[in-house]
Amino acid sequence: MSAVPVADWMQGPVHTVTPATRAGDAVAVLRQHRIRHLPVTDGDRVVGVVTDRDLRGVEPDTPVSLRMSRPVHVVSPRTGIDRAARLLFDRRIGCLPVVEDGKLVGILTQTDALAALVEVLRLQVGGRRAEILVAWAPDAMVRAQRAIRPLGAEAARLVAATHEPFGRGLRPERVRLEVDTRDLAPVLTALREAGLTVLAERDSDAAR
Repeated sequence: MSAVPVADWMQGPVHTVTPATRAGDAVAVLRQHRIRHLPVTDGDRVVGVVTDRDLRGVEPDTPVSLRMSRPVHVVSPRTGIDRAARLLFDRRIGCLPVVEDGKLVGILTQTDALAALVEVLRLQVGGRRAEILVAWAPDAMVRAQRAIRPLGAEAARLVAATHEPFGRGLRPERVRLEVDTRDLAPVLTALREAGLTVLAERDSDAAR
């Protein structure tokens, strides 16, 4: 997993503010670009990070320097995504500025890291994601999970299950399952043996 670099998942260009930026102006940048994190830079150097939560309820004229988090944990574009994800988790932080040769070149958020790890796990299973529609039942999701689990994570992994209603206020008509698998046939067999009615299936990767 370390072979997957942060560069493949970081976001850029990065919107930044300076320590002297007023809180009201920083909030405007966050809202304009629909983001939650702003690196605070002094020249090329990243000196802090400020978030929407840091600025909540703060007087608009307050300088960002009084609300930003520091010291700043940074990574390089070549850092492995697993190492970056571990840093986010261990430090309980929402983002990591990505720095190369002393300059800010990107930002990696918790959401970016999670998406990367999910994709890596999917590829390890075999690179195929299938969508399976089964008839609705009160415990369809639980039965599907129990049916697929004995196949082993290397053979199949249930990554999502959602109800699909056919009318407001009515019970769902079917349940959509997303499964990462090398071979779909054993998955379909396991679902049917669990008493679930398979309505349709397709390779969702091919449909993208």
